Amino acid sequence: MEFEHSEETDWLKAGRAIEGAFVPAPDEILLAALTKMESLCIRAKEDFETAKVSLKSYIGELRKFPADIVLAALEEWPNRPSGKFAPSWSELVNGVKDKDNYWIFKGLNARCHKRNVLRGAFYFWKGKLNK
Repeated sequence: MEFEHSEETDWLKAGRAIEGAFVPAPDEILLAALTKMESLCIRAKEDFETAKVSLKSYIGELRKFPADIVLAALEEWPNRPSGKFAPSWSELVNGVKDKDNYWIFKGLNARCHKRNVLRGAFYFWKGKLNK
């Protein structure tokens, strides 16, 4: 059995793995996860058109985040001690802290932080080594 090893192959594999960690969920999956979360939470009453626009907006924004992180956050929200109300966009993205500044709910930005650092470091070093 032969094992191919080259720097280019390693960089390509690493790049694909890193970019794969940022793939968003398909719209149908996001819609199902949002619908499930909202069915378990109390939400302000909206007419059908407003609710449709709201869901469409959330889906559009959630596409900016990795699928596994988004789906975990939507799954966790109703299970929090104070998760009976549906989150605002700000709460979902930035998280919620208590009065002592402890995370009650870690937002999407905080959940993506390590991946963003890894991605930045990868492209930084790849650029440095390719010069």
